[in-house]
Amino acid sequence: MLALAGCGGSEREGLIAKGATPAYADGHVDGCASGNAAGGGIFDSPENDAARFDTDAQYAQGWSDGFETCKARMEAMVLEARLRKSKWDD
Repeated sequence: MLALAGCGGSEREGLIAKGATPAYADGHVDGCASGNAAGGGIFDSPENDAARFDTDAQYAQGWSDGFETCKARMEAMVLEARLRKSKWDD
């Protein structure tokens, strides 16, 4: 659906400017933080408003989209960093 690099307020505002609902944007921001953490990022922590996830379909969709996008991006960045480090170690 919608994806935008960034974090926090600027990401939320950018998503809304591109037509996302505020609920979707809130979920995307939280899901992205969670995806970054799951993908190996050391500066993010999982975020999820469980009650809102269960009752707000737009938030849940945004969270899922943000999680998948940011987890994949973080995993790729971590892998690239490991590969670069291994070249330096040789």
